[in-house]
Amino acid sequence: MDALTITAAGLLNDVERLRVLSHNLANATTSGFRRDIAVLRPFQVQLDEAGARLGVSARVIATDIDRTQGAMRYSGNPLDVALEGDGFFVLESPAGAVFLRQGSFQLDSRGRLVGPNGRAVLGASGEIVLSNAEPRIDQAGNIWERDRLVDSLRIVRFPSDAQPVSLGGGLYTSDAGIPEAVELPRVRQGYVEASNVVPMREMVRLIETIRHFEASQRLVRSYDDMMDRALSLLGEV
Repeated sequence: MDALTITAAGLLNDVERLRVLSHNLANATTSGFRRDIAVLRPFQVQLDEAGARLGVSARVIATDIDRTQGAMRYSGNPLDVALEGDGFFVLESPAGAVFLRQGSFQLDSRGRLVGPNGRAVLGASGEIVLSNAEPRIDQAGNIWERDRLVDSLRIVRFPSDAQPVSLGGGLYTSDAGIPEAVELPRVRQGYVEASNVVPMREMVRLIETIRHFEASQRLVRSYDDMMDRALSLLGEV
């Protein structure tokens, strides 16, 4: 494992970190957004693979999701709902169920409760159809119109050993089928969950990563200059 190979791997890691940090900052004001975290493989794994292949590819192999909850913001809109603690709302899509934290819902022309891009919000009985835009939604996610129970919001959670796969725009999917249902959800009507991105922290990480990238670039240039000089001296001999 030579120094140039290690430095090149570090540059590739920095590029991936910059992509992740830029994505987080771009969604700092996106309701319900969960920040991404670039995760490296353990160092011992890198050493074992390097010894087996006489090379190294220390790339970021996973992007985990920070499950820390964002701040609650009161909107007063009866179709806005936020989740306290773990959990995701379920939307239908042509490719199957997708999940999101952002609970800024609307009614379409058919009276269906819909999320981003007009995707129907799923309840215990399927699509949720309302007769007016001012339902009452209790803490358990039950949707009432006066004294009539219309449906209950379908709320699921990903197990601790499974990570949701980001689709962009605050939407997620699962490679392991439908996640498990949340038995006792905590729903707050009239609230919206803010992004859990703290812009100042992400900016500090961004600056640190850029500086590390620049230092690695200087190291590569120094190595290149050293090799040029060595070849020149070798030619003189």
